[in-house]
Amino acid sequence: MLSSDSMGMITKRHWIDSFLDASLVFARDSQIYLLALGSGSLSEEIYHRTREAFAVYIAGINSALSAGRGFIAGGRLTLADVCFVAELALFHNEKPRAKDLKNRGLDPILSEKVEEQYPMAVTHFARLSKHPAFGPDVDPYMQKIERATA
Repeated sequence: MLSSDSMGMITKRHWIDSFLDASLVFARDSQIYLLALGSGSLSEEIYHRTREAFAVYIAGINSALSAGRGFIAGGRLTLADVCFVAELALFHNEKPRAKDLKNRGLDPILSEKVEEQYPMAVTHFARLSKHPAFGPDVDPYMQKIERATA
């Protein structure tokens, strides 16, 4: 028979696995989107599919964080948080191409509205981007994207 501590670990692992699965789905769509956007071959189908995948992904993260957790899957940093930071940082590559989207009559997915709609997720990303485990890699990467956006 499993102890309550063992059951808690199994539940937590399942919770983390669920977030990793969601991250994989989002990563697939976002990579297709960013590659198509960068090559000039973006279709409206890819755009809308990615917009929906982003909304589902970020809403799930926001919901998990709204439950009063300090991190996505509980009170400490897990692989779910690592994956979230990596995926959202990569998705920021949309920003330098915002004008291309607008020229096609499309709004950037990663817009100012995201912060309003998903404040917990955006705050979590900003906080983890400065975390000692991420900051040395994420901060220069984000600065590079901001320079390309300017």
